[in-house]
Amino acid sequence: MIWQKISNSCNLPQFFLTQHRILDLSYNNLVKLPSNPPLDFPRLVKLSLKKNNLKGLSGIEKFQSLTYLKLSRNDLSSLGEIKKLSNLKTIKGISLYRNPVSDSTNPKEYIQTLVTVCPNLESLDHIPIQTLWAKHF
Repeated sequence: MIWQKISNSCNLPQFFLTQHRILDLSYNNLVKLPSNPPLDFPRLVKLSLKKNNLKGLSGIEKFQSLTYLKLSRNDLSSLGEIKKLSNLKTIKGISLYRNPVSDSTNPKEYIQTLVTVCPNLESLDHIPIQTLWAKHF
């Protein structure tokens, strides 16, 4: 696993993203995703962006191999941003808790949007989808 403290300019060396399976960019005060990523991330399956200041998910579509994505404790406030995850066909687990979108959206709408956007989703905010579905539907 690579953990990298980076500046807000977010210029990452390409070898970090093309050769590793796990990347932790937590606690970096990022307001946006990297601006200079390579075209794809063939080996990256786990990405942690928790505890940043992300307001949007533009560029997330370049992470095509992701199975787990941690976005908790950011500043994501709209379901429109969450819908950008629809290009990530292999996502099985997403953590979005303590974002305005997860805290203020109706739980049914929040869960239903994520399940629709990410049809292979098995867990949301570290809770199995079946458990969430049984509780809210």
